[in-house]
Amino acid sequence: MRALLSALEESAQRRDAGAMKEHVSEGYADAQGNDKRAIAQLVALHLLRNQSVYLLTRVRSVEIAAPGEARAEVLVAMAGRPIEAPEALLALRADLYRFDLGLAEEDGDWRVRSAQWRPAAVEDFR
Repeated sequence: MRALLSALEESAQRRDAGAMKEHVSEGYADAQGNDKRAIAQLVALHLLRNQSVYLLTRVRSVEIAAPGEARAEVLVAMAGRPIEAPEALLALRADLYRFDLGLAEEDGDWRVRSAQWRPAAVEDFR
């Protein structure tokens, strides 16, 4: 599961929406009504709007819900410049989010099956 989270982070920083899409389950669904295609379009749009994407991530928790099912809570700060440390967030115009991810093991690989996100605060990253 941590390999999945690392792969998503690396793909985002490379601005590679196609690589990110590979880590999303065909059965993806979220509370906003997005399916895999819609969430891939949202990611691609965000990456197109930003010439550079730098992330600071914090995995707050990973829980195995049942065999082949897990949940992860991940904090993500996104900025157009490198984020050296949480203290730098105050000086940057970073977007801060808390992601609650539903993960599923499919064909031996972990994929994102669902996601909820909401704003996070700088204090959450400390």
